[in-house]
Amino acid sequence: MGELFRKSVFAGMLISLGCLVNLKVGGYVGAVLFAFGLMSIVYYGLPLYTGRAGFCTTVKDLKSLPLILFGNVVGTLLLGGLSHFLIPEVVIPASDIVASRVCSPVPRAVFLSFLCGFVMTTVVMFARRDDQKMLPLLFGIPLFILSGFWHSIADVFYYSASLQISIEILWIYPLTVIGNFLGCIAYNLLVSKRLYFQS
Repeated sequence: MGELFRKSVFAGMLISLGCLVNLKVGGYVGAVLFAFGLMSIVYYGLPLYTGRAGFCTTVKDLKSLPLILFGNVVGTLLLGGLSHFLIPEVVIPASDIVASRVCSPVPRAVFLSFLCGFVMTTVVMFARRDDQKMLPLLFGIPLFILSGFWHSIADVFYYSASLQISIEILWIYPLTVIGNFLGCIAYNLLVSKRLYFQS
């Protein structure tokens, strides 16, 4: 369990690097460079909440998700908080993203999170099945960034980099986590109809 947590923290830190370059550069280039985070996670086989949720087939897999999510959050909180003080130019763009999150209605929050989860599982599936084929990541990650989809781990970086903590985040963030999870399992649930969470 300790090793899973440590690797999850590292995965959160790698996602933070993607967030950081996206905030600094922005546009198409920032969205493409964001993919470095997930490509590194896939290469090293690190646990990322949105990279694992779509592949849960046992109760044990399902029970590991909260720890993975917690580790990911710790990693992004760490680098996000440091970035706020040491790389202040990311604060304003991060704050803009947070502002768009907290003023969104519930259906929009769930929908954009769902779509992100679906994209994430799809690109990770390419990498898993085709000997770490990374090219789909270079399309899928910019797709979700440029479309404004919500990623539960990246959002923590934006929250911490902006240091904008509000009561709205306490209800909007769980919606992001749930929406991501539903998007991650969408293919297996709706298309393959594979039975989930067997003991």
